[in-house]
Amino acid sequence: MNNTEAYIPEPQIKARLDNLFKIFSLIGSDCYIFVCDIKNDISRWSRGAIDLFGLPSEYMQGAGQIWEEHIHPKDRKSYHKNIEEVFAGKAAGHDMQYRAKTRDGSYVVCSCSGTVFHGEKNDEFFFGGAIRCLGLRQFMDVLTGCRNQYGFFFDLKNKINANHECCIMQIGIRDFSNVNNSYGYYFGNRVIQDLGGRIRRLISPLLCDVYHLDGSQFIIVNNSKDVERLKDMYAKLCAQYRSFITVDDQEIMLSLGAGMLVLNTFKTDVRTMNACLNYAFEASKKSHQGGLVIFDDVEDEKKRNRLEALSVIRSCIGRDYNGFEINYQPVVATKTGRITAVEALIRWSSPEYGRIPPDEFIPVLENDVLFPQLGNWILRHSLIDMKPLLKVLPNFLIHVNASYSQFESDFFVDEVARILNETGIPAKNLCIELTERCRLLDIEMLRQKLKAFKQMGIKIALDDFGSGYSSIACVRDLPLDILKVDREFVQDIETNPHSRGIIEVISHFASVSKLDVCVEGVENQNIVEILKDYSVDTLQGYYFSRPLPLAEFMVKAHELLP
Repeated sequence: MNNTEAYIPEPQIKARLDNLFKIFSLIGSDCYIFVCDIKNDISRWSRGAIDLFGLPSEYMQGAGQIWEEHIHPKDRKSYHKNIEEVFAGKAAGHDMQYRAKTRDGSYVVCSCSGTVFHGEKNDEFFFGGAIRCLGLRQFMDVLTGCRNQYGFFFDLKNKINANHECCIMQIGIRDFSNVNNSYGYYFGNRVIQDLGGRIRRLISPLLCDVYHLDGSQFIIVNNSKDVERLKDMYAKLCAQYRSFITVDDQEIMLSLGAGMLVLNTFKTDVRTMNACLNYAFEASKKSHQGGLVIFDDVEDEKKRNRLEALSVIRSCIGRDYNGFEINYQPVVATKTGRITAVEALIRWSSPEYGRIPPDEFIPVLENDVLFPQLGNWILRHSLIDMKPLLKVLPNFLIHVNASYSQFESDFFVDEVARILNETGIPAKNLCIELTERCRLLDIEMLRQKLKAFKQMGIKIALDDFGSGYSSIACVRDLPLDILKVDREFVQDIETNPHSRGIIEVISHFASVSKLDVCVEGVENQNIVEILKDYSVDTLQGYYFSRPLPLAEFMVKAHELLP
């Protein structure tokens, strides 16, 4: 059914839904009502919900999927889990808050309550309830008494619009999930409350606002550029956590992480600022001591331009991908030097900011709600661009990097399948590369999605093998096809026997594991000759070609054809 077409159910089902809808409407004077006939998967919704959220019609088939697509990607997982339990008969209803996308593309906070009930016949199964739009008025966090994340975004937007200078710090407990897993969620909430209380006591002498985000994360906004006072506050807080703390008579040892940035009077936006702050916070969590990480801790014009550029790059994702370009780097067979594959690499530039390296904008923005759209754009265009080579090389592989946020999406597998179908490219010609940050994902979730790709015929490569502590574990736990060896292992391979030994070990390990090996960072002929002595299948690096725009790549590719 077209999303704009009105759906009309059978008269008997329609009458039953209408009667139930009237009953729910009696208790829903200030909210949007929905009633779903689960057996037939047909539902009726308030007219106001249709208008606000841009839903197809008052009567819908498959409304669960339609509504889920309106849920904010960050809230979708918990919503999906809850609604699955309802439809499986494991839960009698739900009561939750989430962000939902309106007709104009903005998000509002909604409170949704629903209940399951049975009709006169045993096989009649209904789900009905009400959605209350809270808008931006619901700013308080019940657990801590602080303002919540919606309040933070609202206040931050106002500060940016007013060119207000301030310091922003994000604090949280490293590996907080271990607390919930070991002690239970009630105790975890008490730990969050304890941390919030300690933060408020330490910042009470300062002119600061405190916000509670998801999990154990708190935001402190110092309404001045006094970085040193916030640094001192964090040092005192960390000192409290260097020994056991007591929560509900339970002694527990915890460690913290924190990121910080300074909001200056230059062009940016809320989501970019939040992405930069979260990037610094995650970097702190990954460090051994959880030290404070300050995003762009340099006050020169170049660094300020970087933050402005990040904001522009983000906005370009939603404006026909202006400034983005895909470059292509060949992958060649070790023995012959002939092209066998290509890696698609995203680039961005503008007349004002010049060329911004991808390692500057991808790690910062990859958790952004818009970033999976960019990933889909890269995949689609890469497949289309490589069609001419597939006619010449039927087994040619197109390597495309997948981001952390793409794998987190519940729709990633379906999106890839849809793009392959739309472009007409066989799945066997696609290789999805796991980036370093993907290794931080839930391993079981990652395994299931990779298995789904493998069943489709897609190849899986682990990028930068050897650079992260978890690489060996990834090979053991994940269904991989290719190991791409990090360039650091070949930089001194001509003079360092130890580096050669590492390549030998990796190639033997891959052979035993029935994996192909691709070595990156090949810069000269000597390295090529050395690698020919090992079980290395393919090579990639500047010796063969730098990443090139499409037209230049096609010229280079034909030079490297078998």
